[in-house]
Amino acid sequence: MANRNYRHSIWNKESVIMANTYVKIGSAQVTNPSGEAYIEFASIPNTYTDLVIMMSIRSAASFVADDLYLTLNGSTSNMQWRRWYSVQVSTQGSDSGTGNIVSAFPGANAPANMFGNLNLYLASYANTSYIKTNFSTAIVENTVQRGDNYMFSAYWNSTSAISTIRLSGAGNLVQHSMATLYGIKNS
Repeated sequence: MANRNYRHSIWNKESVIMANTYVKIGSAQVTNPSGEAYIEFASIPNTYTDLVIMMSIRSAASFVADDLYLTLNGSTSNMQWRRWYSVQVSTQGSDSGTGNIVSAFPGANAPANMFGNLNLYLASYANTSYIKTNFSTAIVENTVQRGDNYMFSAYWNSTSAISTIRLSGAGNLVQHSMATLYGIKNS
């Protein structure tokens, strides 16, 4: 495992502390030294109420912060997002748009070896009566002294149950990027 800085992390010595209602469905790690275009979870069972993906990822794109893109069941259409941010200490704001952006994470211009810590919550993913909504939080280290904070809310205007999730950025996800998918039991 690569040496990482987990300063703002929910990760604790390579394990995650979870409530009893979280059930690990799967995990993926980029092992290719050249990186990978995406991380994907397929054949997701419909036996849980909600899903959570916890990530420690970094992009090879030449940005301080890259956008995290979400593809659901192979679709990137009919999606809307809203972002709230606090960056560079004195800049706060929000914006919104059409597309499949759901979070932010460090790019190649962020401090060396700094991975982003992201949580992506997908509500009622298997329910075919509602559109699919998600919420994410992220910290992107801009310097060794400061992290920029992001919150995203998004929806996919589809009532299809989610069975496949793909996470990507503008650049490849670098080696040692990882994501773990959890199902949340209704109990």
